[in-house]
Amino acid sequence: MRGMRPEERRERKRPCRPSDPGCVLYSRMEPTPAHVRTLFVVFLLAMFPAGMASRPVADPDTWWHLRVGETIVETGTFPPTEPFSRYGIETQKPWIAYSWLYEVVLYGFWHTGGIVGVLVFRLLMDACTFATISWVILKRCPSPWMGIGVLGSITICILPLMAERPWHFTIVFTLLSLEAMLDLRRGGSVRNWAWLPLTYVLWANIHIQFVMGLGVLGLGLVAGILDRSCGRRAAIGSHLALLTACFAATFANPYTWQLYRIVVEYASETTPLRLVMELRPPDFSHWANWPLVGLLLLAGVSLATRGFPLMPTLLLLTGLVFSMRMQRDIWFGAVLSGYALCRSDSPLLPDAFDKLRSPRRLAQAIVCGFALMAGLRAGFQTSSPGADEAKKDYPVEAVEFVRANPLPGPMYNDFTWGGYLIWNLREYPVSMDGRTNLHGEVRLQRSFDTWGGLAGWDTDPELLEAGFVLAAKGMPLSDLLRTDARFRIAYEDDTAIVFVRVRG
Repeated sequence: MRGMRPEERRERKRPCRPSDPGCVLYSRMEPTPAHVRTLFVVFLLAMFPAGMASRPVADPDTWWHLRVGETIVETGTFPPTEPFSRYGIETQKPWIAYSWLYEVVLYGFWHTGGIVGVLVFRLLMDACTFATISWVILKRCPSPWMGIGVLGSITICILPLMAERPWHFTIVFTLLSLEAMLDLRRGGSVRNWAWLPLTYVLWANIHIQFVMGLGVLGLGLVAGILDRSCGRRAAIGSHLALLTACFAATFANPYTWQLYRIVVEYASETTPLRLVMELRPPDFSHWANWPLVGLLLLAGVSLATRGFPLMPTLLLLTGLVFSMRMQRDIWFGAVLSGYALCRSDSPLLPDAFDKLRSPRRLAQAIVCGFALMAGLRAGFQTSSPGADEAKKDYPVEAVEFVRANPLPGPMYNDFTWGGYLIWNLREYPVSMDGRTNLHGEVRLQRSFDTWGGLAGWDTDPELLEAGFVLAAKGMPLSDLLRTDARFRIAYEDDTAIVFVRVRG
């Protein structure tokens, strides 16, 4: 300013006016609003689950879900007995298609666009899941950057779940139930949630884990009873009314009360928790599970400094139990830790960050992130979607060989490929697939022991009766059968081997 004339100094201090030639340039140099910067980070975070969702290969369970959906659509009925496995056909075991609505919708996408249709369905579900988690976390955190930190940690935890599975509906509907429960605890009217039972009608026909939402609503009732016993006010009647309505809504399915029999079957099984990867406790040698530890520890410290308020403490303990029990429920512990960190017991924060917490703005940022990543993945795809990847993960060429050279059955196959074979090799009922409650713990354990080459593998009745074995290359049983005089190799590629029984 030294050496300038007074009028020049006054001009320098004068604020920019729209009529000034340099005003537009000056305005462009102003700092970007905080909510725009934060939304941009959400956009970047969305690209991570979008990248996982854009993988051009189907989940192993997708194939049997497709077959069930196709059967229901083409026959117009629900199969009374299990029609796809050798065990189900021979025993005529009654069977409940507990995810029938999901399977019909999934088959609709397949019928419309093949594997591309399935990938579109996956992207839609994954985007809804990420958007719901983003909304419930960001609208509660006292600062947007704290919310971004919590959301980023949760994002890493949910990356393995970005597949076309019905658990996405469970995540979204569970969080809606949690929002309803917390609103009632803050004194909200139960009338505001009169629509929630309708989601349970859908949920009970889509995914068996609708009981998780009932548990969340029940947790609110338990907390209210504890509050009342301590002399504090609690809207127990509202919690009970909403819980009752949602519970009654779950009976609006083709199997009514029998759906709860499947719930009991899954809850009482212990063998799958040891054998099936997604049902095992979290493996902390995998980097994606470590953010859960950080979230749980931070939430615990936060609650300790606040004197362990009742509801956040109950939420954290519930999330801890579920996430440590099963890998696929790790999202529950991560999100409930986020609730505890962001003070779920406090009223919703004022309007200071409304531009950030707007569902519309969040949805726009997330949709852009998913669309960009999906477009990039599609642009770099050099072959038909899933063609090369499917050959690495599934016995594509081995199935073609068996079709071209019909072999005497029955077929013996492993757990992982069962779903794929149900859809792609219909001439031969499978010996095992991912429906653990159908096959039972004894058969499941025997199959895993045989494929693992454990003692007694050569006396497995199903292996002894098999006309051919379709095996993944590198499995212990595959190596053992190479030297077994009872079988010869009829086909082999980089992924699979077909062993045919030698008829004496």
